[in-house]
Amino acid sequence: MDYRVTLTAVGTKEAEAVFLNHLSDADFGTEAAMGLQVMWQESNEPRREGRVFQPWPDFERAAARRFGDRNASTNAAEAILAAATAAKSEGTREGLRRGIKLAGCAVLLPHGEKSAIFADLIISDVETSLKLVLAQRMVVGGEVVPSTIIAASLRVLVAERWLGDHEVAQAFDWLELLPFSDNPMTLLDRSTSLPRG
Repeated sequence: MDYRVTLTAVGTKEAEAVFLNHLSDADFGTEAAMGLQVMWQESNEPRREGRVFQPWPDFERAAARRFGDRNASTNAAEAILAAATAAKSEGTREGLRRGIKLAGCAVLLPHGEKSAIFADLIISDVETSLKLVLAQRMVVGGEVVPSTIIAASLRVLVAERWLGDHEVAQAFDWLELLPFSDNPMTLLDRSTSLPRG
């Protein structure tokens, strides 16, 4: 993280090149992707005046992205998504998790029409918390989250019939993504309803 923060602060083309050259690194790749994401956002998405803290997920940004130019892309996003695809193709759980984290950085940049990549990653067999991070980033990046993923993740959370504070917070985080899904009314459908407790 120290290298990522330092290179991001430098913010030059040379620093960007270091990030691009290390995207496939098993240890530094996700930090490199975060660095590219932050560098692009600082140059292209200045903080809105009057806001000390930026909301997360930023649903204003999500709406703007959803209805913006869906074909626009950046070299950074293309490179990050190539690294994400390669990481997933390693066939290991760690490679898959790394691929999801990489894709979560790319989706916040203009990334062209790459919905299939995100849809493929969000259905992967990984922990619900990691899926939630990608789902939130997909929404902010203008992508549509499959409602089946939201419903399935909620089922996992309530399967134990006892929710701690962390699980309750995560359940609400999933629920607030429903309006940005492909079927916002999915929880009213009896075929996808949650188990009764």
